[in-house]
Amino acid sequence: MTHRQNLITSLIEEFSRLKHRLIKSMDSLMPALTLSQKEVLFTVMHHKGTGVGELAKIMNLTPGAITQQLDSLEKTGLVMRTASPDDRRAVLVQLSPEGDKLMRKLEKARTHALAESLENFTDQEIADFVTMIKKMNE
Repeated sequence: MTHRQNLITSLIEEFSRLKHRLIKSMDSLMPALTLSQKEVLFTVMHHKGTGVGELAKIMNLTPGAITQQLDSLEKTGLVMRTASPDDRRAVLVQLSPEGDKLMRKLEKARTHALAESLENFTDQEIADFVTMIKKMNE
């Protein structure tokens, strides 16, 4: 393996560790939900009023898989599906009031956990890190 390949492997491992730490920081607020359900909730929170098909694309899931997740989350009262005012055949997804309240708590817990992870970084290092991640996402 080349030096660059080793660095990329290390980056993947460290991102994974960070992701799991952030998820763990939220577990006490919603222990009954699966990781997939949590990811769906965060996606719905950041893409309010998005159609089911678009959510599937955003999350790189099949429409059937996202529908199954949404069925489960709707039963728990965390999301709502409504008909689109523009197209009755289209279904839009949003957080329920209970889901919105939970997600605000989760966002606060996630932000706190990330802030703790960044305690030893300067503001400039954090800004540089944000720039690098944005460049990766282009």
